[in-house]
Amino acid sequence: MGTCAAQKQKKQRHDGELQQVVAQVRLSQDCSVILKQRASQSSHLNPFKNPILSRRLKELPASPNPQTQPE
Repeated sequence: MGTCAAQKQKKQRHDGELQQVVAQVRLSQDCSVILKQRASQSSHLNPFKNPILSRRLKELPASPNPQTQPE
């Protein structure tokens, strides 16, 4: 696998993880719980290592009545 293909797969995986985090924040009443959970992980989605993600998660409005994610 070439470098470009590997980078493309890595980006797709990261984008999928980001979408999951954003969905969790939208469905939760308190985004700080999710921020703390992500902070304990050593991924690129750690809000303390990724200030852009941290700011965007805090700017998302909380859902007035949380729903479960469709499966």
